[in-house]
Amino acid sequence: MGSIIYGHLSESVLLHEPYVRRGFSGVSEEELRKALQQYREFCIQHLAELAEQVRPQAGRLRLFPGRMATPQLLKQAAWYLDTVVLSDPLFSLTEQEHPFTTAMLAASPELPTRKFDRDSIARAAAELLANRSLVDCGYVAHYPTSLEGEIPAEIPIYAPGDAFEGLLPADLLAVYRRHAMVRSVMASPRGLLVLDALELGRRICISFDSDAIGAFGYELREMEAVAKDEASGTVTVRMSLPTHLRTSPASMPGYSSRSTSLRISIMSV
Repeated sequence: MGSIIYGHLSESVLLHEPYVRRGFSGVSEEELRKALQQYREFCIQHLAELAEQVRPQAGRLRLFPGRMATPQLLKQAAWYLDTVVLSDPLFSLTEQEHPFTTAMLAASPELPTRKFDRDSIARAAAELLANRSLVDCGYVAHYPTSLEGEIPAEIPIYAPGDAFEGLLPADLLAVYRRHAMVRSVMASPRGLLVLDALELGRRICISFDSDAIGAFGYELREMEAVAKDEASGTVTVRMSLPTHLRTSPASMPGYSSRSTSLRISIMSV
């Protein structure tokens, strides 16, 4: 059986075993980026065929563990399953940084930037090489599941009058509120510090009484519309993080209480 991705990668530097073993030492960043882009374009072009390879079939047991499958799990599952569908470890590394992310990182110097990671590419390639025999016999298949979670090229902004409360059923919203712990976050020379309580400010941390969920950070940036194009429905906004808070949302530049949808480009200051 096999998979069409190995046919493409057989001529690519990405699955050249000596390079993979050396962590792509000696291969230029430009060449690696080009190979990743070519692989991305190939997978997207043949997405329907890749989807057909992992489509559920009557009478066959399939497991979709994503990136959670270890070699030990694959060995154990072989006694019970017909196919294990894994998330393509290499495709997830082909996503380009979104302009919105670039602008937000430029406006938040305390956040780490994503660097070109040869080690991650080498690990992903090594995983594909290790699974090749399992793919050839039809037991393992790879699918670019990370494509579904990528940020769209155009990000719509919605401003519903209920501040998004209507997105969740009332009982589920009550559960979140009951278990959420909301605390303030303060910038310091040591980085961002989570305080013990909630105070008036522009940064908060939300965590829950379950360590498995983790914590989420939010930042209230001030946005000012500096240009708009009615024909394309786009607006360019300047985002900043003042040290003061406005007492009324209506006093913010460009504020509107009406529900709206638009596309934006970002200028960070």
